[in-house]
Amino acid sequence: MRPTFIHAHGSWAEWASLPDDPRFARDYLPVSVTWEQPGRRDTGRPDIPWTADYVRRDAVQGDDATLERLRVRFRSLGLPALSP
Repeated sequence: MRPTFIHAHGSWAEWASLPDDPRFARDYLPVSVTWEQPGRRDTGRPDIPWTADYVRRDAVQGDDATLERLRVRFRSLGLPALSP
């Protein structure tokens, strides 16, 4: 399975442990990432964000403008999108 978009949050993000799979860093780019957790519960995994959205690299085909438009759209919705 190779979904175009991945959304993970809370305990699901920790359970999925996406950073532990080398294919994840190779195949996906972050669109929106929030590191702060409500109530600041320490999960013991500082490398896993509280909530995050990712897109497959091949979906944006190395096109920085497409990736930035996606991030701009996330920001317009009030989501914490990354800057280039």
